[in-house]
Amino acid sequence: MIEFHHLGFRQICGGCPESYEIIDADGAQVGYAHLRNHCFTVRTPDSAGVEIYESFTHGDGVFSRDERDGELEAAAFAVRRHFDPDYDGFAVARRDDPSP
Repeated sequence: MIEFHHLGFRQICGGCPESYEIIDADGAQVGYAHLRNHCFTVRTPDSAGVEIYESFTHGDGVFSRDERDGELEAAAFAVRRHFDPDYDGFAVARRDDPSP
């Protein structure tokens, strides 16, 4: 499983379309991503859900060698932002001790 922004991408089809279930830390499916006809789309929470991300790629049914990581990272960011509009992609340091 590939992971971006603390979401896992479980590949469910290797090509035509290359597709993934997007899984959160609790193991729940929070998204579905697939690439078909040069169009990569992400829906949440599953394949029948709301489309939240779309891009056009060189790959047709499968990503080209240099596209996959960038597109999956963008998909993860879109899912995180869908559920948390304030998500900025960076971990926020937190501590209980209020002293400097």
